[in-house]
Amino acid sequence: MSGGTRFGAVGYVVSSVPSGEVYVGDVGDVGYRVGGFTDVVDTIVYLHAGGDVNGDGHLDVLVSVAQRSALALIHGPIPETGERHVYTDHDALLYESLNYDYLESVSAADRDADGYGELVIGEGSWTRAGSACDFGKQDGCNVGAVFTVAGPLGGHVDLMVEADRIEGPAQDGRLGQFVHAPDDLDGDGLADLVISKGSSTGSLYLLYGMR
Repeated sequence: MSGGTRFGAVGYVVSSVPSGEVYVGDVGDVGYRVGGFTDVVDTIVYLHAGGDVNGDGHLDVLVSVAQRSALALIHGPIPETGERHVYTDHDALLYESLNYDYLESVSAADRDADGYGELVIGEGSWTRAGSACDFGKQDGCNVGAVFTVAGPLGGHVDLMVEADRIEGPAQDGRLGQFVHAPDDLDGDGLADLVISKGSSTGSLYLLYGMR
């Protein structure tokens, strides 16, 4: 796209893919391009279908930006072509103000059947306030945390203030390295949630949806 915005990192949302081989360099001609910073190193680690956070009947999109320390929310529907600088042009920006660390995993589902999608965000390296991790690790270091924030969302959203939080139980337990809402596993009409604890032994936790 000559003459367009210069992106530091680029991801693509493609609603219809042409037949045959499609090269990454050509995707911008058939998809909607989203990018991160222009003047500093940035990485878009993932694009994620973020459920219907604002309850308008369209799937929304989450984009990791700012070296994974923030998530930009874009409300659907997403145009088939075009481009967007998501760090400055977004519908909501989610971050965690205690550690400003990697938001490693994200999933979305309507877990309470209120018509709005909830975002579930895992931060396996989350550390409790006052716990040092660099020299002589303390009990709260890398316990991990899982944040749940309910839609609709707008503006800047500090997960430490506006989200429910589940903290990991032990140092280096890294709760939340993986989160996934695999739909309704117990047949009660509510989406359930799977959370990993990424220690050397590893564990998976299943949380049922609640009204």
